[in-house]
Order: sequence, then C-alpha cells, then structure tokens
Amino acid sequence: MTGGRTVFAELKKLIGLVSELHMHICEEWKSYCDESKILEFNQSKNTVCDVFCDERIYTSIFQYQAFLVSLFRQLDVDFGVRMRIKAKNSIEDKLSRYMQGEEKGKIPIRKCLNDIFGIRAILHVNVQFEEIRDLVANNFKNVRVIDSTKHEQNYCATHLYFHHDNNSFDWELQIWYSGCAKSNEASHKAYKQRYTSWENENKENKENKENKEE
Repeated sequence: MTGGRTVFAELKKLIGLVSELHMHICEEWKSYCDESKILEFNQSKNTVCDVFCDERIYTSIFQYQAFLVSLFRQLDVDFGVRMRIKAKNSIEDKLSRYMQGEEKGKIPIRKCLNDIFGIRAILHVNVQFEEIRDLVANNFKNVRVIDSTKHEQNYCATHLYFHHDNNSFDWELQIWYSGCAKSNEASHKAYKQRYTSWENENKENKENKENKEE
C-alpha cells in the first residue's frame, strides 16, 4: 500500500472490506452449523482446556477451518494484500502451546484462535500505532487494535482483530511498515523453526510413548 495522506484512505477502505466480509462469513458459518449440526460454542467462556475435554469443540474448530478453505475457493476475493487460512497442524500446535504455557490452557479460546484467517498489509508509510488506533476508533466497531511490537524479537507491527460475537471466530489483520518487513520476516522464520522443532519433538515423544506401550 502506498503513499502519503492516501495511506489512511486505503487503510480505512481495507479495514472496511475485511470487516464486511468477516460479518458476512460469520453469518454463513452460523447457517452452516445449523444445517450440519455443528456445535457453536462461546469462545469467551470456553477455554483452551475445553478443546481437549470436549470433542465437539475440537471438531467445530477444524470444521470451521475446512469451511473457510472451501468457501474461499468459491469466492472471488482480492484485497490486494496477503491472505492465509491457518493450516490444521498450526492450529493444533497453537492449542498445544497454550496448554503447556503458564496458564495451562485456562484462557479463552477466543484469545488463542483469533487468527485462523489472517491478512497482512505492508505499508510504505510508517503509520504509528496511535494513528491506526484512532482511525479504527473513529470509524469502526468490534475491531480491536493491539500494538504487537516485540523489540526483543525484532518484530514491529500493529494487529487488528475483527469480532462479530462470542460464538464466531475472530479474524486478524497484521499491519507492517515496509522498512520493518525484513526483520519481521526473519522473526517469523525463527518462530517457524521453533514450531518445527517443537512439532518434531512432540511427534518423537508420542512415538516413543506408543512404542513403550506396545
């Protein structure tokens, strides 16, 4: 996304389009759940622990992921920015990491799985967090703005989370400045390496446990 004053108009347009599509797909998901008898659960009240205790919640999460994949194959959507649907193994990894974290999974599912659908916009103007926060506050409802900068990880970004209701999955919009894109990508790469290492270690431990049981 380019230049000067127009960057705010472009950003406002993008946020509006994402918000509108998110609301539309949330309603589509509700209809799909009703037709397919899929559980709709309260993502603010149910915790990550509940995912591992209630198979219906686990199934619903991955049905939503599959629903998005199928739907976006049919929809003609192009925001001119990068979009992705989180892979199943990445969702499983994130749930497992939250279970193994300090809070031992006792946090709302909404906080953990707020990025199954994610969008990334890279701006060529260095718009500050406060400017994005004010833009959203003055023009949109149900959009949460977070300063996601982590200096110790060389990551600089503002994240937006689109919320419809407590039974719907949030979406994430990452806003990067092009001057930070290389360091952000390197930070993501380091994270992916940690994830791959964790995934392989977890797989190895599982196989060792199964071998001992045999």
